[in-house]
Amino acid sequence: MIVRNTTPVSGRIQWARHLAKRIEEPMEIFKQHPSVFDGADGRRVVQMYNRVAQVLLEYEMVWHSAWLKTIDVTINHSHNTVWEACASSASMARRL
Repeated sequence: MIVRNTTPVSGRIQWARHLAKRIEEPMEIFKQHPSVFDGADGRRVVQMYNRVAQVLLEYEMVWHSAWLKTIDVTINHSHNTVWEACASSASMARRL
């Protein structure tokens, strides 16, 4: 699923969540039939599911963390700009 009209970060996170949901649905069905996991193939499927789910979660966390860093930088820059504007206004007021 490709999400349109979203920011790049939220689109990536939504993609990862959608894919995680798509691989989770068959596992829920398999859980209703535990004998599926008895053989070597069943264990291999569970291992692969766990690996893919972990990678998708890490992918989501990396993008979320990167987004948080950009927010911190934006907030810091916006505070600096406001502070500079206030300081320059105050110095102008003193000159008048």
